[in-house]
Amino acid sequence: MKKLSVIIAIIGMTSLAASSAFAATAAGSAFTKTAAAITGAKDAGGTEQALGTLSNKVSINVNWSTTAFAAATRHESGTKSFGSSSADTKIYSTDSTSLAAPGASDASAFSSWTAM
Repeated sequence: MKKLSVIIAIIGMTSLAASSAFAATAAGSAFTKTAAAITGAKDAGGTEQALGTLSNKVSINVNWSTTAFAAATRHESGTKSFGSSSADTKIYSTDSTSLAAPGASDASAFSSWTAM
């Protein structure tokens, strides 16, 4: 349950950061981070504000457009990936040996995954 809570928190933090954290990456491009800080908008001094940090060996991959995103996470030694999209309240899971960027920027990226 603790791992699921962490994954949910990561996906939630990613939704808050979607418009600014991915700004340096072209829309429609994959965005990948492993064990790194997820940042949001810059403060008045120009410093990006940390929204959270991925745990060691946890990766997040995001496919996004200018209006939506889909994000998936996986621990390096885990057997499942978890994902969600900005326009969907569901969290999806799938058995996996690696983590690929979602194929779309909406819930269709998880059409073959199991809704939790």
